[in-house]
Amino acid sequence: MQHATMSFCSRASAGPAARRPVCLLFVLLSAWATNGAAEQAPKTVLLLYGEATTLPGATALDEEIRTQLPAAAGPIHFYTEHLDAAWFPNPAVQRGIADVLRRKYKGRKIDLVIAAAPGALQFALGHRAVLFGGAPVVFVSLRPPGAVSPVPADITGTWFSVDWQANLDLILRLQPDTKRVAVVYGTSAFDRNETGKIRDAFAAYRGRLELIELTDLPFADLLKKVAALPDRTVILFHVLLRDGAGANHVPTYALTAIARATRVAVYGVSDTFIGHGIVGGRVISFREHGRQAAALAARALRGESPGPPGAGDLDLNVTTFDAQELKRWGIGETRLPPGSVVVNRTPSVWELYRWYVVGGLAVVGVEALLIAGLLMQRRRHALAQQALALSLRFERLVAETSTTFAATPLDDVEAAVQTALGRIVEELQCDRASLFEFTDDRQVERIGFSIDAAGVVPLPTTMQTDRYPWTLGTLRRGDLVRFRSPEDLPDDAATDRATFQELGTRSLVCVPLEVGHVIVGGISLATVRAEREWPDALIPRLRLLGDIFANSLVRRRASHAMWESEVRFRLAADTAPVMMWMSGVDGGCTYCNHTWLEFTGRPVEEELGNGWAAGVHPDDRKSCLDRYQRALDAREPFTMEYRLRRRDGAYRWLLDHGVPRFTRDGAFSGYVGGCTDVTETKVAHAAWLESLALHSAIFGSLYGHVAALDKDGVVVAVNTSWTEFAAGGWNTPRPPVGANYLEACERAGHVGAGAMAHAIRAVLDGARPQPTLEYAARSGAEERWFEMTVEPFERLEGGAIVLHVDITRRRRAEAEAQRQRDELAHALRASTLGALAGSLAHEINQPLAAIAANAQAARLVLTGGTADQGELRETLADIAADAKRAAQVIRRLRALFRKEPSEYKPADVNALIMEVMMLLRGELEAKGIGVHLALAKDLPRVLGDAIQLQQVVLNVLLNAAEAVADRSTGRALLSVETAEHHPGTVEISVRDSGPGVKDVDLERIFEPFVTTKITGLGMGLSISRSIVQAHGGRMWATRTDPHGLTVHIELSHEENGPEAR
Repeated sequence: MQHATMSFCSRASAGPAARRPVCLLFVLLSAWATNGAAEQAPKTVLLLYGEATTLPGATALDEEIRTQLPAAAGPIHFYTEHLDAAWFPNPAVQRGIADVLRRKYKGRKIDLVIAAAPGALQFALGHRAVLFGGAPVVFVSLRPPGAVSPVPADITGTWFSVDWQANLDLILRLQPDTKRVAVVYGTSAFDRNETGKIRDAFAAYRGRLELIELTDLPFADLLKKVAALPDRTVILFHVLLRDGAGANHVPTYALTAIARATRVAVYGVSDTFIGHGIVGGRVISFREHGRQAAALAARALRGESPGPPGAGDLDLNVTTFDAQELKRWGIGETRLPPGSVVVNRTPSVWELYRWYVVGGLAVVGVEALLIAGLLMQRRRHALAQQALALSLRFERLVAETSTTFAATPLDDVEAAVQTALGRIVEELQCDRASLFEFTDDRQVERIGFSIDAAGVVPLPTTMQTDRYPWTLGTLRRGDLVRFRSPEDLPDDAATDRATFQELGTRSLVCVPLEVGHVIVGGISLATVRAEREWPDALIPRLRLLGDIFANSLVRRRASHAMWESEVRFRLAADTAPVMMWMSGVDGGCTYCNHTWLEFTGRPVEEELGNGWAAGVHPDDRKSCLDRYQRALDAREPFTMEYRLRRRDGAYRWLLDHGVPRFTRDGAFSGYVGGCTDVTETKVAHAAWLESLALHSAIFGSLYGHVAALDKDGVVVAVNTSWTEFAAGGWNTPRPPVGANYLEACERAGHVGAGAMAHAIRAVLDGARPQPTLEYAARSGAEERWFEMTVEPFERLEGGAIVLHVDITRRRRAEAEAQRQRDELAHALRASTLGALAGSLAHEINQPLAAIAANAQAARLVLTGGTADQGELRETLADIAADAKRAAQVIRRLRALFRKEPSEYKPADVNALIMEVMMLLRGELEAKGIGVHLALAKDLPRVLGDAIQLQQVVLNVLLNAAEAVADRSTGRALLSVETAEHHPGTVEISVRDSGPGVKDVDLERIFEPFVTTKITGLGMGLSISRSIVQAHGGRMWATRTDPHGLTVHIELSHEENGPEAR
């Protein structure tokens, strides 16, 4: 059987409800024991795991299946396969695994498939007919969301589920003063699969429990968070496979660290968390699921119906608690729900001995018997504790060893095996741990690895097979060798007994190493200083370690074999007439055959790495390297054409086809490819393209300009509109049939050609269609707007359909709508200034009157004949100043009345406000309205149209003036402030002392035709807000206590304005 060891994690494609905290499902033990001829032929069962099996929960599941299924269905021959999708998620690897399994099980009858985990279930369903001959399938998996039965009716199994509601009820039952629950989970897709259900469960406790989600944190920060949790808080641990820093974790190890760091109680949802610091919970029972799966599998093997209705919906969760944690947190067992299971209980003295004490008091004569019973009880308890401690240590060792070997380079496998054997000797307190491999030489077997305790004489590196005939024969049959003493060996093992006694071996256990259907060696534990019992519980765990070692050794062998295969390949390639090449994992060339070197005439050193690209035609080099890089990134085969310089200087067209290389375990190791001279074929292809152009007539009736492209971007067909437009001298590319559209875009000087090429290339590469692209095209003085859409060409060869639609009319209609909006804004300015005509006339009349008075005074001075030159100059200066003041008023009025396109320039907000105040001064004084200005100094300039911004300030000030003018009491006062409250923005605030508006009307006053004035139209604030929003700002109103209203205008700095974006 084939085994692989790796951490289990469910797939994102399995759906949110399919991802449960039982992600750490399965530690698979592989055991194939033949105990003699059976009365009936054994059934063949394939155990298919989506990932590796090294965690305690999976060990329990596997033990139950292997124990219960043979008891219910008779002899079983188990095959075991691992998909290892978490470590090798590349689809090509998974397809390769399917191909390997197809060849591996070709001609073999599979009676039943047991699929463990969502990925394995999907794989079994997808390949059931081809790989397994339509065999029945029993699954143990996480339920996908939104589906009552997402599998065919003839398939049955058992679903895992987490009862969040029950766990929250338990927390409040045991710790009713709890106010907060901190749920801990990681950042992987599986870690987050229950997020929605967690929040739904907490919704029922809104107002009573606060949900704290501890996720997206590096593990060190998470430990600090849990250490700082306040009182009346508990932790509910879901699962933690990957933390916020991207580091991977074993959930039980992470849970242990969290329990040690926090000062609050911890609850969990899996029985594997018991003993790692949780009080308990409504947890998933792996053994119950294993028994249920075995029962359903037995029905299928007996030919019965797949299972009773609803078999997979049974609630197999168990309410379980840790007695030590209950004691730690002061939770009495009387408060536990009925039917709760309490483990790790340390019985009190009275609970252990009360009947002995009562019996001793009642019957003195049986005192000695009671004492003996007490001693026996204590002995059994001690043995049980020792066995439990040994089991926990060994399970931890298995998990750590699996993790280590998964990340160990092949060159370091031997050192890792030695280290692991040393850990075994230390943890199990034995004298020797050895690993040997069977060789082709049946006379000698090699002991590849052996670790001895201090003071123990090492074993020789080889062992003669004639000295261990019974032991080696038993192992080669796949059976276990175990004895407490050499004297326990059978009579036909006399030679082996003598050899063990000669070596000083007092006790030994040895399990075979099996890969596929081949026994490749064995792993043994031995003592030389004392005899020892080897418990049954140790055997499956030792087999699991053996599987880990065996697979690592096989990987090392495969790597060496691949190296030898490459050497043979190069010898064969050098004699081939095709130009062959190979590359490494980085894409650099590592080998060129003799034919390649003969073609280029260059030494091999110049071809290695990226040197081969120097011979590619300059026009082809970039596209060639880009195509190769895309294939390298995707680990996919590729075929491309390019021109390569021959040794005589001529460029020849080559067809280059490369395929990725993968090791047996699915690791990418580079590319291998071959090139063929297709220059003559290209000439024929060009002729074919000319004939293909005839078929473009089918597009003649299509609306717009339409072209069909092949997978390389070459135009294969166009409609009549396309051809007519291309002849019109427009500056946007419309290449003819046979030309490459992408290259035409790159050569075009049109500003939007790059975006066109990007959209087309994305669709050709298999991405989703890009959003539509709008661009302008020119031919002489004429300008037209087009909308381009690219869609995939639905055919086997691939390609794309490009459509250009003339949207000139639509764009003109949009421009007309904008013009009408500008007209409305101008009309509003004109209306506003018309309302101010009286005050504006006053502003002009004042300087005019002063001019007339000064002129009359000057005339009188001149008439008197005794004119004072200094006094005359002062009078003329006053006339000039008054004339300038009148001109400024007229200039401001002309600017506001002017109707011109918007022009965004840097503007000084304070200066704009002061110019508006100059226009309104007479109006405000006539109404007796005071104005308080608080303009911040050194404000950044804003980018905008000064006239439009002045219109906004003018509208707001007039509205404020009308609001305060209606007050019957109190002083009418306006306040204008500018400030930089937030980085990157300038805020203008206009506050009045008027009656204000209700809270519900603070937003409505900005809507069109909403006004509180009898003569108002309700358009001023609406248009003002639209102007502010067009400048990338915002405008809102707030109530002013005790009365009044404040209008806020927020504008972006010059570098953040609308033109900058």
